[in-house]
Amino acid sequence: MKFHHFGLVTADPAATRKILAAMGYDVGAPVHDPLQNVMLYWGTHPTFPAVELISPADTPGAVSELLKKGKQGVYHLCFEVDNLESELAGLSAHGRVLPVSPPKPAVLFNHRRVSFHFVENFGLIELLEP
Repeated sequence: MKFHHFGLVTADPAATRKILAAMGYDVGAPVHDPLQNVMLYWGTHPTFPAVELISPADTPGAVSELLKKGKQGVYHLCFEVDNLESELAGLSAHGRVLPVSPPKPAVLFNHRRVSFHFVENFGLIELLEP
């Protein structure tokens, strides 16, 4: 696995973008991902890890439900993997790994497949395939 980015859920992407800009991030324009039902913003920094801002699209989904509960902040960590099944098997050796979202093309990453998994004693991870 190779660390790729952290995902940050926000109810107010404009405000979050301003904070990131003040920290030296360059945050791009919004990208709609209809398969995940979210608006995404990609942020890069010369020395800090990349960040993916995530906010709800027009229709309800998992992210909008989190925000209804007042949960903003770091949402997931993303790792690039060469072999999804092998990495999941390795993680499973340390505890339960529950699939949250099956692999699907991600608009923000040139339609590379991503999947989400809840890892016991760790939290939510996104796995990005080659």
